[in-house]
Amino acid sequence: MSVNAQDRLEQRFQIAARERADLIISALAEPLKQLTVLQCLFHSVGEVDWQVFNKFVEPMLGQPGVRGFGWMPAVDAADRLARQPPRPAVAGSQATHSSLAAEGWR
Repeated sequence: MSVNAQDRLEQRFQIAARERADLIISALAEPLKQLTVLQCLFHSVGEVDWQVFNKFVEPMLGQPGVRGFGWMPAVDAADRLARQPPRPAVAGSQATHSSLAAEGWR
């Protein structure tokens, strides 16, 4: 292969790689914008409960790249039972409850 042909091939590869990288960046940027909007909710409201969270994120679920948002408030162990939403209201049979212990999430 001649030097000119090799240069053209490398140039085409770089253009194609840049276009693909731009598509990936664009695809990731949209869901990150939704997280920024959600972060604004927590910064603007003192206490966010399940109902407020659910109502706020519901219209965001249809956005490209957004599969869902998890509700995981920081709750002291003593308050856990009183603040735990009923399973069907959270996610039906797929709901899980996690805790952060010294060894990590469980």
